[in-house]
Amino acid sequence: MAGRFTVKGINDEQSFCSCCGKQGLKRVVWIEDTETGDINHFGTSCAENPAKAFGVTSEIRKAVREYDKAAKVAAEKARAAELHRLLELAESTYGGAVEKYTIWNGTVLERYVDHADFQRHRDAVFAAAGFVL
Repeated sequence: MAGRFTVKGINDEQSFCSCCGKQGLKRVVWIEDTETGDINHFGTSCAENPAKAFGVTSEIRKAVREYDKAAKVAAEKARAAELHRLLELAESTYGGAVEKYTIWNGTVLERYVDHADFQRHRDAVFAAAGFVL
C-alpha cells in the first residue's frame, strides 16, 4: 500500500525549507501529500525528521545519494571538458618547432622538438585560465 507522502525528487530549484524557513540550502527534497495533492520542498533534515511523520526516510536518503552522485559526475565531466579545451588551446597557440616522423604502416606522428618548452607553455595557458592540475 502506498503511503500518504511520496518523494518527488531532490534538486536545487529552491534554497530554503518551507517547514523551518532555513535559508541557503544547497538542495531541497520535494514531497507530495497524496491526499491533498500539495507538493512542498523541505531541507533534508526536516524531510527526514520523524516528528514530521512523512514515513519516507529511506526514499529521501536514496534520492540524496543519487543527487550527490549525479552532481559529482557532472562536476567531473565539466573538469574533463575544461582540461581538454585547455590542452587544445595550448597546442594551437604553441609557437615552437614540431618534428614529424613516420612509423609503421605510414602513420605520421608529431612531437615537440623542445618538449620542456611546450610543457612550460601549456602550464602558462592552464595558469592563465585558473585551472589547477
